[in-house]
Amino acid sequence: MATTASQLYFECKKKLIDEVPNLPSETPLCGAINCWTTKDQTESYLAIVLQWINPNNCVFQNSLVAFGLFHGAHSGEALSWSLWEALSEQGMIKQLYSITGDKAGNNNMMMGHLQSKFHGINIIWDHEQCYHKCACHILNFVAKGFLLHMGQLTNEDYNFFYDYLSTNKVTLEESDKEATPSVQDVQGAHLMQ
Repeated sequence: MATTASQLYFECKKKLIDEVPNLPSETPLCGAINCWTTKDQTESYLAIVLQWINPNNCVFQNSLVAFGLFHGAHSGEALSWSLWEALSEQGMIKQLYSITGDKAGNNNMMMGHLQSKFHGINIIWDHEQCYHKCACHILNFVAKGFLLHMGQLTNEDYNFFYDYLSTNKVTLEESDKEATPSVQDVQGAHLMQ
């Protein structure tokens, strides 16, 4: 599975390198990011995808920008650093229009850190306007809440869902304090390619 995913990533990266330079520099790119840990808690992965409408032919396009093992805390700072590095490496950071992610508190913090990075290069970027919470994740929570209420979830599903909801009730300030990595963690949070 990991080999297939790595092959897909390198194919998509080549496609991206071939296609994006041909886009006008004002073409807005919309990103999606997801960081997850395997069920046995042994490995973490990060994926970043970009979508855009090609202004030359009005065709929707997307490409996997980054995929790999993610090391370090899943903090907002570490995620923003990885996203910034991946898009900067491709020369696409100034075209980033929005990010879609799940509703985890660390994504809110990631967007705040991204806003600071954009302001550092004199680009106005509003993290509240540019962050979109994934509708699929929200609908998944609604469905699980309904199933839980109807008694249709297993104990394992219930415990996983309850733990997730309990974790996400923490305020953003508390969440970032708990997940704030050291400088070494942030620098080490890069993707293994």
